[in-house]
Amino acid sequence: MFGDNYDIPAFRWYDKDLGRLMVSGTDAPLINARYAKGDGLMRGGSSINNMMNGDAAKSLLTLADFRTEDAEQKRRRAEDIYLLMLNPYFFLRTLVLFFGDALLELWQ
Repeated sequence: MFGDNYDIPAFRWYDKDLGRLMVSGTDAPLINARYAKGDGLMRGGSSINNMMNGDAAKSLLTLADFRTEDAEQKRRRAEDIYLLMLNPYFFLRTLVLFFGDALLELWQ
């Protein structure tokens, strides 16, 4: 998402600088903050059902942004989810893919 994966060797790795195990799904906000410099591959666009936001202006169902939002971002995200629910096909497809990714992450 940011065009740089220099020090990300896998989905799980031991970060010597932090002294702990890094797990891409759980540590997505930390990894996202480390690389977000305003020139991500999705800058000005949207991030839907991803692990990182890639500096996207809009982010929906993105792991890196679940816990790093303020009240205004929560309100905008709720509006986006409402618009998503208006299209039954897109809504069901997104739910299936989202929970499929979540279950895969838990299983691994």
